[in-house]
Amino acid sequence: MLAVLCEPRTRWDALWSMWSALRFLANDVTPAMFVDGPIEESWAGAAQRLFPQITIHSVPAWLLANDHPLEAFPEFCVEHPFSRKLALLTALQRENDLVYLDADVLIFSDPVAVRAGLEVRQGRFLIDREFEACDPVVQQRAATLGLTCDLRFNSGLLVLPRKVLNGENLTHLLHGWTRATPSRFTEQTILAVLLSAAGAQPLPPEEYVISNYGMFFWHDDISYTGVVARHFVGNVRHLMYSTGYQLLLHQARAAGVYR
Repeated sequence: MLAVLCEPRTRWDALWSMWSALRFLANDVTPAMFVDGPIEESWAGAAQRLFPQITIHSVPAWLLANDHPLEAFPEFCVEHPFSRKLALLTALQRENDLVYLDADVLIFSDPVAVRAGLEVRQGRFLIDREFEACDPVVQQRAATLGLTCDLRFNSGLLVLPRKVLNGENLTHLLHGWTRATPSRFTEQTILAVLLSAAGAQPLPPEEYVISNYGMFFWHDDISYTGVVARHFVGNVRHLMYSTGYQLLLHQARAAGVYR
């Protein structure tokens, strides 16, 4: 499966992300779009016309219909901004080999390392060479299990083989979570720990890029020569619109897909 997750406000971005990936992975995956909120009918119609094979789901409703894996942690599910992302990934990988993309990830050339991860059923993930972050509570709980994680881990693009995430470890890491100990990186740290325990490997960082370079107006953007994919994190989101989409349009025109 190829899953792209978006908020209602980033639903159009998600179509670019889906197209950028599906043109290389169409023979390897079944595509699905997940919206973390209500689905606009006109957008869903456009998505279906662009990708006739796609299925479209509202995340809250889908989780309720698919044995919500985090229902034992209602406070986390209500309070944490990325709780539904963690729940969705956990649920999807129970039955599927999964390639996952955030709506601000674009793929510019054949993602060989992603397809290799699918073929050998090994987890793959992005690393951020400029920034380290984690939830210290999750990190401490992981240590009691003898587990560690790569603090450079980023969950914007993932290869998750079926049943790669250990449910017992997930329960241990989330047990006792309260909003009194908030961290924006809880979801990311949990995934980092679980995938590290499963022997997952980072995608080549020179090809699968996270970079804040270009965030200021006096910066040039990065060179996209050799870049397979980029996660356009918040500081450089504007470059996704001004540069990333332009590169995709150029590729589409060169391929005769769009004129």
